[in-house]
Amino acid sequence: MKITDTPILTACLLVFGLTLIGCNQGESKGTESDAVTPAPPSSEHASDHDHKHGPNGYPVVDLNDGTEVEWDFDTASGSFLLIPPKAVADSVKEIAVKTSVEGTDNKYVFEAGEEPGTWTLVNMELGTAMMMGDSIERTLVITLNDGNSMTAPVAHFEGH
Repeated sequence: MKITDTPILTACLLVFGLTLIGCNQGESKGTESDAVTPAPPSSEHASDHDHKHGPNGYPVVDLNDGTEVEWDFDTASGSFLLIPPKAVADSVKEIAVKTSVEGTDNKYVFEAGEEPGTWTLVNMELGTAMMMGDSIERTLVITLNDGNSMTAPVAHFEGH
């Protein structure tokens, strides 16, 4: 590598590093043992952002029928946590995020969490897709036991 290439490489690495930091700057996510169910954001953190938060303290995504689901994402471990409202929690058959980029579709299915009414997934590929720009379409899909489903397009991951 030539010496003249060093500033370009340094700039690229700096930009990449800043995209990984995002809104997590200065925020601690806890230990590995609590990576799947991270602590809810503090009220101080919540007031720093315009994100709506649910009863458990996590950011909220509004589904197509008006239902709100809470979710969080730990960028360090790739852990997702979703909490549907108690009114539908017992009726949830499957929770997934579908992604589509340049004709390639993927589906990431969550598993029932250790805590009743929670759903979890550890997947860095989905985590990367959630943080990327508008080139990727992302849709949260909650399928109920009766076959009905609730969806929400996700343009920007709110759980940071």
